[in-house]
Amino acid sequence: MSEGGKKLLKDLASKVREKTTPTGEPILNARGLALVDELGKELTGEGAMPGLHLFRDTPAKFRLQREKKNAELTIDWQRPIGALVLTGVALGHTKFTHNYVWDETEQRWRRLDSLGEIWEDLSTALVDLLYPEGK
Repeated sequence: MSEGGKKLLKDLASKVREKTTPTGEPILNARGLALVDELGKELTGEGAMPGLHLFRDTPAKFRLQREKKNAELTIDWQRPIGALVLTGVALGHTKFTHNYVWDETEQRWRRLDSLGEIWEDLSTALVDLLYPEGK
């Protein structure tokens, strides 16, 4: 093998190591799954809102509902597009869908349209759709 070929393979390996965990999982996917898990724990942990039901559909997706409310919030990590999606549905109609992407320069999750962030938007959505008592 030529020196140029060896260098090409080493450069490729270096680039891949920057974007994957030691097990080979894409770092972005690991971040997305970790965020879904963290949100789920915060919503159901000690001090959580009473009557909030979390239904874990997959490790990458869960739904939030409240008894006697015809509304639902869904949080879904979508690996193919590299985004977390927050969707609010009320009375069978989608009220909003927000996509959140990892901003490498700011080291934070931000809304794709740069008009919000997941924690604030989730709090607002909970009040708007499931807990109007929070206004």
